[in-house]
Order: sequence, then C-alpha cells, then structure tokens
Amino acid sequence: QDEEWFSMVHVAIEARGGSALQAMVDAHAAVINLDAQAITLALERAADALEGCTNILRRMEERCDPYIYHTRVRLPMGGWNDSNLFPQGLGYQGVSGEQQQRKRERFFGETGAQSSLIPAIDSSLGLQCGAGVKGDANAAGLVPYLMTMRQYMPPKHRELIMDLEPGGRALRAACEEHGIETSAAFDMVLKRLWEFRTLHMELTHKFVRRWDKRDDEEVLGTGGTVFTPYLRAHRTATKNHCIRG
Repeated sequence: QDEEWFSMVHVAIEARGGSALQAMVDAHAAVINLDAQAITLALERAADALEGCTNILRRMEERCDPYIYHTRVRLPMGGWNDSNLFPQGLGYQGVSGEQQQRKRERFFGETGAQSSLIPAIDSSLGLQCGAGVKGDANAAGLVPYLMTMRQYMPPKHRELIMDLEPGGRALRAACEEHGIETSAAFDMVLKRLWEFRTLHMELTHKFVRRWDKRDDEEVLGTGGTVFTPYLRAHRTATKNHCIRG
C-alpha cells in the first residue's frame, strides 16, 4: 500500500500540474499579443493548478507511512551512480551484443528532479536553473546535477523547458510593465510554487531526514544529492523571484 500510494500521489500531481503548464504557455502567448488581461487570467489559472498540486502532495501521509517509506520503499529507489555498493556500475546480462554485455551502466536513482513539470514551470516564470545557489557552497553542485537530470526526461520535454526560458523572462518583464494586478498574479504563481516546495521540504524531513543523525551535507536523497541544501536553495530562489516581494 505505501509504495503504491507514494507513486499514485506523484502521478496525480503530474496530472493536475499539466493545466498549470498549459496556463503558463497561454500567458506567454498573451505577452506576444500584448493582452494584459489575458496574461492575468492565465497566471491565475496556473496559481490555482499549483495549489491543487500542493493539496495532492499534502495527502502523502494518508497511506504512506514515513517509517515504512524510509525502511522499505526508499531503498530500492536509490541509484548506483557514484555508489559505494557498485563503484564500477552494473553490467546487464542477456542484452544484445557482446560489447553491450561488457559495458557497465551508472544511473541516478529515482528523483522528482527527473520530472519535467516543475522545471518547465520554473522556465516559464523566468526562474533560472540553479537560481539561489550563488554563495552557497553546500548547493554548488545543483546546476550541473539538474542539467544531468534533464537527460532522464523525454527529449521533447527537454526542448520545451529550453524553449520556455526566453518567454519566461519576457513574461516577468511584461508583468512589471502592466501594473499591480498583473504583477500580483505573477507573484501569486510564485507563492503557490513556494508553498509546494515548502511542503516538499517538510515531507523530506518527515520521511527521510528525521531518521538520519548525520549532518545535512551527508544525507543523500534517492537521486544522489545532498537534498536539504538543494531544496532550500530552490525555495529561496522562488521567493526572491517575486516582482513585489
């Protein structure tokens, strides 16, 4: 039950978040059309959808117990890139080709960073990959890690994230120009995204961090990252990107 529920919550977030991404694409189109009202309405739809994602994530503990997750569900999710268990990677038997059989693979474990939904939302808002890590030594590896995670996404998803980046910068500039109502709608999207990231941080503490007595910089997530500094940097950057604070 715990593993199934854990997966179902993530699938439900992806489904609900799709409308947020569509709304952000609509906001970009409204910028091109110089339609301030359409920009505001699209941003309001995006904020509502992100709030829905947070409400879904809030249900995680209904059928997924933190202790069961940490001791049973989480372990098989871990990868073996830079793993002490398999420092040379893993070879796969029975695959086609003698050369392929001799090749050892190294993969990161399952992680939300491999999903294209939130990175696409970030790009659509002009929130740069790795924003917030400057001056934070513990989060210095975030940018190359996030770029590596894009290789785990479908190619079309990677292309979308890159295509949204310039439009995200234009959207923020347009919202600043069009006045209080539009900039407030832009900031509300960021607020909802900040709330989602805050809840995510709280759940990582309940499900992972609380069971480990080591320092934050020593506790790795299933994706192989020192996740506490990384998540904190993401959340800080989201708040700092607001137009009116």
